[in-house]
Amino acid sequence: MVFGSGNNKPAKDSEIDENQQEFEKTLKKAEDSFKELVSSTNTLASDLAYRSMELWDKARNQANDVGSLWEKPSSNAGSLEQNTTASVTTDLDKFISSHLGAFERLFDDSEPIIDKSPFFWGRRRRGGFQKSNEYGMWAYPTPSPELYRSCLEKQGLSGWDERGYWRCLFPRGIIPADAKGILTKEDVEQGLKEGKFFPQVTDYLDWKGAMKENMKEQRRERWNRKKREWAQYQEQEKKKWDGVLASDNSKSSGLWAKDPEANSPRGDVTGSSSSYSFRSLPDGSTEKVSTTQQWFADGTSKVSEKKTVVDAAGKENISEFTKSLGPSKAADSAAIADTPSKGWFWDSKE
Repeated sequence: MVFGSGNNKPAKDSEIDENQQEFEKTLKKAEDSFKELVSSTNTLASDLAYRSMELWDKARNQANDVGSLWEKPSSNAGSLEQNTTASVTTDLDKFISSHLGAFERLFDDSEPIIDKSPFFWGRRRRGGFQKSNEYGMWAYPTPSPELYRSCLEKQGLSGWDERGYWRCLFPRGIIPADAKGILTKEDVEQGLKEGKFFPQVTDYLDWKGAMKENMKEQRRERWNRKKREWAQYQEQEKKKWDGVLASDNSKSSGLWAKDPEANSPRGDVTGSSSSYSFRSLPDGSTEKVSTTQQWFADGTSKVSEKKTVVDAAGKENISEFTKSLGPSKAADSAAIADTPSKGWFWDSKE
């Protein structure tokens, strides 16, 4: 259902001339009211300026007359500031009282122009607007008593639409016959297929509150769903590292996994070293390499390397390499590992 106005019949030339003359007459009245208001404002401004100059002259004269400073002021004379302020205030009150009608006439003369203009929604000076034409009445947030009474006189249906605007729906019989897509009183009474209409403002407020709660619940559900998706993503990323960073009770040979040959016949482990590297490959895969070397009491050593390649789809390809070294090579390797570092930092003494 389109809440809009229909097309109007083409107007005759005589009707156009009459409307033009009426519009010009209304515009002339508003123009005269504005000129009257400007003239009154200028009069007040000039009077205030004159009073200020008078106050300055009196203050200067008293400052020059030292003797007047010692005179006892009379009980009914009042101070200079009080007298002048009272005078200016009285003049301002007189101005507002005598020219308040000019303000009212300016607004009253302008309202017909605003109502007929396609760029305005009617009166706005009371914190809202209201408008009436041959298709219905509108107001926000509530109508004035006069507009509501006019709605009842036309046998209109009073209520609020889903946007919170007060509407007076006219009976179909008083709406121009050529109007199309206009929401009428009969449309609501027979049941709306689209849109909503609330006879009481409390019905609108109850519906609006329920809609806001529903939207809040939908936002909460979307947030919880995003949290679950993020938790699943974190779990998937964590699984990619399994086998490299294995726990102590894991059977895989991870970086800190226990060596099953630590108590082999070769004797106890006398030393060990480990290294770890990670890099991204050109095809988008990731490569993780962990290398561990152990030295035993009999002079031998063992080097173990585990390489894990994870492709973009998350599929893992694991390859392991182990090599045992004899006493001589093990000693050379241990010597390299035990060689102290060279450089200014290492050679410095405390």
